[in-house]
Amino acid sequence: MAVGWRRLGALGLAILAALGARAAWAIEAEPISDGSFTIILLPDTQNYSTSYPEIYNIQTQWIADHKDSHNIQFVLHQGDVTNNNNATEFARARTAMSTLDAAGVPYSMAAGNHDYGPSGNGSTRDSLFNDPTYFGPGSPYASQTHIGGFFETGKTDNSYSTFTAGGKDWLVFSTEFGPRDEVVAWMNTVAAAHPDHNFILNTHAYIYSDGTRYDWATKGTNQTWNPHNYTLAGLPGGVNDGEELWNKLVKNYENWKFTFNGHVLHDGTGWLASEGTNGNVVHQILANYQMLTPEGGNGYLRIMEFLADGDTVKVSSYSPHLGAYLETADQEFTLSMTSFPPDPEPIRGVSCASVQVVDSTNAWTIAGTGPAAFSVISPANPADVSFALDTATLYRPQGVLMASVSQNSRGGNYGTVEVSQKNFFSGFDENILQIATSWASAGGEHNVNVATAFFPFDDPWRAAHVENNGTLREHANVDAGNVTKTATGRYRLTLPDTNSQTDGMLFVIGGENEDNIVSTAPTADGTAWDLVVRDNTSTAFGTFQDKRWSFVFVDYDAPGLVGGRVAANGSLLHAEGGFSLTHTAGSGAYRLHITDYT
Repeated sequence: MAVGWRRLGALGLAILAALGARAAWAIEAEPISDGSFTIILLPDTQNYSTSYPEIYNIQTQWIADHKDSHNIQFVLHQGDVTNNNNATEFARARTAMSTLDAAGVPYSMAAGNHDYGPSGNGSTRDSLFNDPTYFGPGSPYASQTHIGGFFETGKTDNSYSTFTAGGKDWLVFSTEFGPRDEVVAWMNTVAAAHPDHNFILNTHAYIYSDGTRYDWATKGTNQTWNPHNYTLAGLPGGVNDGEELWNKLVKNYENWKFTFNGHVLHDGTGWLASEGTNGNVVHQILANYQMLTPEGGNGYLRIMEFLADGDTVKVSSYSPHLGAYLETADQEFTLSMTSFPPDPEPIRGVSCASVQVVDSTNAWTIAGTGPAAFSVISPANPADVSFALDTATLYRPQGVLMASVSQNSRGGNYGTVEVSQKNFFSGFDENILQIATSWASAGGEHNVNVATAFFPFDDPWRAAHVENNGTLREHANVDAGNVTKTATGRYRLTLPDTNSQTDGMLFVIGGENEDNIVSTAPTADGTAWDLVVRDNTSTAFGTFQDKRWSFVFVDYDAPGLVGGRVAANGSLLHAEGGFSLTHTAGSGAYRLHITDYT
């Protein structure tokens, strides 16, 4: 299925949720545990201020209505209050946040890049945020009793606040986008004056969607939207990104507990637990929903429930607009303020599954599985499915997922299969691998049964995910020079000390979720493989295209291997293990028997 169609499908599901499903399926937010208190995070309301102010109002009204039931002690706005830094949008934001003023709910606000400069282009430090009409000096926001002070006279976009909850005193900094050096120095002074408080940094840009800190010095433009990539970086005082804030500020205090930020797109989530200089755990958390369609975030907010034990925090994402939770592992999890999260169990060894899909329900089921148990984690959906292996979600950085069609035809149509390197399920981390099946020669979604196997990078496979220009993404036991792009849609793979004719089998699969098929052939001299990526749609069928793909090389010496290479006439070019193959009647038809297997 082409990307455009997939997005249309996701849009249709979102519209269903936002319209017809809201009344029928909406759920109330779950009650909190006895003795808990909550902090609410409001990331990136820019689309609401621009186009959906009623959703912004629903969010703050829900907070006001649940102030007592959820023991809401504080609200943090994570920046990009507006999209274009104009009076209309700031007036809408002021209206929404005034609900908290009326209810007596304390809140603190960071300013994002879209809150600065002409039309919100982030080119200057000028912001209507600081206008007294909205959130500037003398406004209801600036007059809250919990606010301890501001960095600059006449401006409120850098502040600190204090509150008491759970028997502890808390200190919160909310800052400008990419805080200047002098702002960082000011925060150090304030932090040093509050040695008995737990600290929180609330700033618009800090960690990235891959769970690492923004780090311009090391990663540059490989992490998009770093503050250093904005005009602000050239102004007096410069900017500080996540890594710089960590080194200059956060890591140096034993009572620093959290950083919160929005800003980053992709899947809009990230979580990094780091050890500070004094051995303490600092949880750095990204939440952003603005990319969720059709209503620019769909009203989701982040609920941080601090349990009575003084250590455990339950994190969830809830939309009072839809009456729904996001339930994937990156949106709903539990952490300890004093302990690091356990390392995920490594997925080791090849495991495989036979997967079937039912047309009428679009439900995917596991018909059989290998040594580790596959399970479906995605919602019922035509032609798309994602998996966990022994309850561990299959992420692209963990290895390569291969798949083949295990049904010769369905409804008179033939199927093809890809494993998308980017996940298109709403609310899913984009790095979760996703199988996509389509209609051979015509493109478009087409349900078909598949067989699949996962090859972990932790094991000694030579395997990789490859970009459309031939560069490697995540990989194991191969180097950048092993893949070259030779022409449009054409690539050459060379594995050192490996004869492509005699040493093993190369498996490849398309990685784009855009109706592509990939074929491969060993060169005649055995020095390499030539690969071709072709379009599979009715309008461009067979056209060579530059698209992502993935591969695994299986050496004939691999233990327990049953496999081989087959000539067009059915004769075996190479065979390992107990199997037999016959060329049945009809061109391209074969029958395979594997000893002792069904």
